[in-house]
Amino acid sequence: MIQKVVNGELTPECLDTEDYPCEKTMERWKDWIAGNVNHVNGVLKSIGSGLSEFGMELLNSEVSLMDKLREDGEEWLSILNRITWNFGMPF
Repeated sequence: MIQKVVNGELTPECLDTEDYPCEKTMERWKDWIAGNVNHVNGVLKSIGSGLSEFGMELLNSEVSLMDKLREDGEEWLSILNRITWNFGMPF
């Protein structure tokens, strides 16, 4: 649900049951993700640079790994969470 809210697929206008979060909660989710993009990218680059096939060039890259995950996968938020959790840096 959080991913759908952040992606703009789930908006307050399309909610009609009590099982969904309020509009303020949805805004908090979006703000939290937006406010942590740099931190998350740093964590992902740190993890990736420790892998043998990457290294320092990944750390110095201007590429946003979080944006790449969002572009490439339907379940980008759960993938992001799994990567960071498995490397001891929970998102």
